[in-house]
Amino acid sequence: MSRLLSLRALLGASVASFVPALPVFADDVTQVPSVDVAAPPPQAPGSQSTVTRGEINQNPPLAPSDILRDVPGVWTQDPNSPGLSISIRGLSDFGRVNVMIDGARQNFQSSGHNANGTVFIDPALLAGVDVSRGTVTGTNGAGAIAGVVNLRTIGVDDIVPLDKKYGVQATLTGGTNHYDFANMVALGVRANPQVGVVGAFSMRNSGNYNSGDGTQQPGTAQKLYSGLIKFETRPGVDQTLNVGGIFYSNNFGGSSEGVNSYTAIESNTVTVKYSYQPTGNPWVNLNAGAYYTDTNENTNTDAFYGTSYAPAEASRVKVATFGGTLDNTSHGDLGPVNVAVTYGGEYFHDSVTSSSDVSTTNGQTPQGDRGVGGGFVQATATWGIVSLIPGVRVDTYHLTGSGTNTYPYSTTLPYGPFNVDKSATGASPKVTLAVRPITGLELYGSYGNGWRPPALTETLWSGAHPGLSFIRFIPNPTLDPETTNGYEFGVKLAYADVLLANDKVNVKADYFHTNIDDYIAQTLVVGRPASGRVPAYLYTYENIPGTTTTEGFELEISYDSGPVFGRLAYTNVLTSLPGSAPVSSNGGQVPTTPPRNVFSTTLGVRLFDQKLTLGTRVTAVSESKVNASTYSGASSVPGYAVVDLFGQYKLTEQVQLFANIQNIGNNTYRTDVLSPTYAPGLTALMGVKIALGYN
Repeated sequence: MSRLLSLRALLGASVASFVPALPVFADDVTQVPSVDVAAPPPQAPGSQSTVTRGEINQNPPLAPSDILRDVPGVWTQDPNSPGLSISIRGLSDFGRVNVMIDGARQNFQSSGHNANGTVFIDPALLAGVDVSRGTVTGTNGAGAIAGVVNLRTIGVDDIVPLDKKYGVQATLTGGTNHYDFANMVALGVRANPQVGVVGAFSMRNSGNYNSGDGTQQPGTAQKLYSGLIKFETRPGVDQTLNVGGIFYSNNFGGSSEGVNSYTAIESNTVTVKYSYQPTGNPWVNLNAGAYYTDTNENTNTDAFYGTSYAPAEASRVKVATFGGTLDNTSHGDLGPVNVAVTYGGEYFHDSVTSSSDVSTTNGQTPQGDRGVGGGFVQATATWGIVSLIPGVRVDTYHLTGSGTNTYPYSTTLPYGPFNVDKSATGASPKVTLAVRPITGLELYGSYGNGWRPPALTETLWSGAHPGLSFIRFIPNPTLDPETTNGYEFGVKLAYADVLLANDKVNVKADYFHTNIDDYIAQTLVVGRPASGRVPAYLYTYENIPGTTTTEGFELEISYDSGPVFGRLAYTNVLTSLPGSAPVSSNGGQVPTTPPRNVFSTTLGVRLFDQKLTLGTRVTAVSESKVNASTYSGASSVPGYAVVDLFGQYKLTEQVQLFANIQNIGNNTYRTDVLSPTYAPGLTALMGVKIALGYN
């Protein structure tokens, strides 16, 4: 008891000295989850973060990337895009981060001067986001050597109050800086405790915004339509069955190196989830899921003159993914040791089709099929204050495709048509040790391996750059899978009644170090010129010799006393690539890494019996650099700091007004070397949210 009181006194003194700048989110639907001082930290040992629906609504996002701004270890590539391209701990692209919508993998990728992995989601439909950093031994971990992100959309319980049969929610938003308007309406019915249905529709219309210096940024307008429908039922006392469909449609522009493009996106996801948890049976806790998702991109690019003329192009890319997961958890005791064993498997299959009316660019996003699947087992053995968690997964992949190598002097592949039929298998063991010396404190350490097979584009990429025929893309069917090994140490604290009665403090901190062997990245070589021609510049994906490393520190602190709340997130990450090879660790053809230091803090107050909420968020980001000398574009982007203000007022329990001002200093900045546009200048959003329930 004396140790507990001493630790709480020390923690209280530390928090007291930090509260003036301390950050946390307010939740306009439910309060931040309470922390029971008598309970251990609620999450499993490891680095996880959760963003709630209330936190998303607190600062209405201008772009999907805004919802992850306060998650440590996470960075978003080209944050001003309507799509979401996520980097975790300096790693991204081609499934290194498994990004899902309601458990359905989103594997869409389109080659170009952009990220190689983009998810399209309307933040208005989100109920929350779950982030796991590092390799994942269990479900959804296949190929995800950097982490897993699950974007959860709204369900019946988010719309229909627990004591009502019907629910309606509507949000109307307008803004400055050509934001125009965004609207969302959702209807839910809970016919009885066993059956529920929810449907939602959302739309947004916004023009090209201005950066802080008043310059209009071309290609930033969008017309977005999205929606969902879900059916939730309990076919038995111990069973649940959920079926859902989500659709997304958006039209937006783009600009790369002065060339404009116009893109239409259609993305659809269907999910089926079943669980069976019989009461009193410790051997069965069964979960099964199946999904299908497809994303269609149609892009029209203007003609331009480079070294040669590039005509206007109409290109199409479709990525369809179907997959499923199955796992079960069994509990039992071995003397004084409580054991829980989770075992199961997963499989997903990507099918890519693409076409272009310009033959020289056909195949930049190559056609083909790839299947990845395997099984896993993970045990949690708990003896008093100690938990040991060993696990292993074994995955395999099979990739098929074809194309044409258009460069006759390539050393990696013969000139002309080629076919690829390749497979491999790899194992990913991991072990975690956690100790809870006193209530509310957890210390943990882990060591594990990861395995990621090559993607279709990395293997089959071919063709010539439009307008620059001396730039060629060379396939590489000899790629080996990436393998990782690394360790992590962390601490979690969860306490109540620290400074004031019923306040809550949560602290998570970790240090990680990961080595990646056979890291796959683009390389550039100067090819032998044909007679009378300039030398060819050949881009190809290769396994980079040596060891790539990523290491860093992550910190997340939250505090909520009711009248005062705050949250802080800090990331320090360094990705080191071996030698000076012109490789790309952050997408496109640009060899960059995320900013080394990212700091975000939110501080707010609730006044007048918590009817009025006022707060501010400050984001500070260090310089972003290119880490290879061969890139001819900008070598770095300066660091920046942005201040946002937000406010909410409850007219009644059913009607809430909200407003926020983003980039109140009207700063002019680019978020990343890859970002083709400057970020929005000062932008104000205002609106009303209505939530009704009926019997």
